[in-house]
Amino acid sequence: MNDIFTESFRQAIRDFSYLIENKYPRKAILKLIGDRHLLSKTQRTLLNRGIIKKKDAVNRHKKLASGIKDSVLYIDAYNVLFILSN
Repeated sequence: MNDIFTESFRQAIRDFSYLIENKYPRKAILKLIGDRHLLSKTQRTLLNRGIIKKKDAVNRHKKLASGIKDSVLYIDAYNVLFILSN
């Protein structure tokens, strides 16, 4: 795991975040940052799937389920297993 989160990868995260916030096209900056920092396929995937705009993160956070502490929660096991298997 430590071989993924190198100092070069941490800098790539900062660069990618900056460019995403400034509305550069995701595909182009993924190629640019990935090539500049010599990132592996796994690191590029982490950047692409793991970094989003702050505005989008706030919107996702607002959608989190709240107030379900004492409620019954039904989970679709098929979809959970499908997600876990992928």
